[in-house]
Amino acid sequence: MAIDETYLSVLKSVLAQRDPDLVASTWTQTMCLSYPDLLVPGKVISNLFGAEITSELEVRSDGDQVKKYHSLPEDFGPLYETESLFEKLRIKTDFIDVKKLRGPEKIVDLNEPLPPEYHQAYDLVIDTGTLEHCFNVGNAFRSMCEMTKLGGVVITMAPMTIVNHGFWNFSPTAYFDGFDQNGFQLQFLQGRTKDASGVQMIDFGPRPTKRMIVPPEAVLMCVARRTSVEKFRWPVQSKYKAMLSTKT
Repeated sequence: MAIDETYLSVLKSVLAQRDPDLVASTWTQTMCLSYPDLLVPGKVISNLFGAEITSELEVRSDGDQVKKYHSLPEDFGPLYETESLFEKLRIKTDFIDVKKLRGPEKIVDLNEPLPPEYHQAYDLVIDTGTLEHCFNVGNAFRSMCEMTKLGGVVITMAPMTIVNHGFWNFSPTAYFDGFDQNGFQLQFLQGRTKDASGVQMIDFGPRPTKRMIVPPEAVLMCVARRTSVEKFRWPVQSKYKAMLSTKT
């Protein structure tokens, strides 16, 4: 799991919507599904948040190993601690995983029901690519929703056309229907591919439920805000809703 430049830019846009008075007096309570590596060069972090913040970030001692694992070039520059950046952005974060891989993680298996203490506990839920690794992916999606406070925001990313990256690839309608039918309003939903020429975004339109051809190695990014609190229900795919609701 990792945060790249595109994901960090989306995160900045979400954080910019916070009430300035609240930011000055309190922290944004955040849940992060795993501890993501921050794969963003220092100059990009400076462009997004300012050189002063970048200069105060903690550099990872295992940076060379992490760069090798993610196939980053040797001249990428230092890798910074994700938790260090979050603290500078006044994000107070709980990290969860099935094992303490970095140290700060709390042990939570998203294949299982979410422990009650995490329900509606977070202003922001960050998923940089965890759901597709959970075999019980529907339960993991439900837990992601259950964590979110009224008015809180989910930022989630998953593969669309990457075979064997995880157990699952996601379709746009999974996010559209899953969030829309459970009290969330979509604020951002786009696909993304990356090659030697740079990053290309894929627009699905206002109702991303029709079949379409998507390039290989594409990922899906979504931002959704919780507008009502209700018991989670398993979504019905849009193209079948009218059929299933017709009385016979």
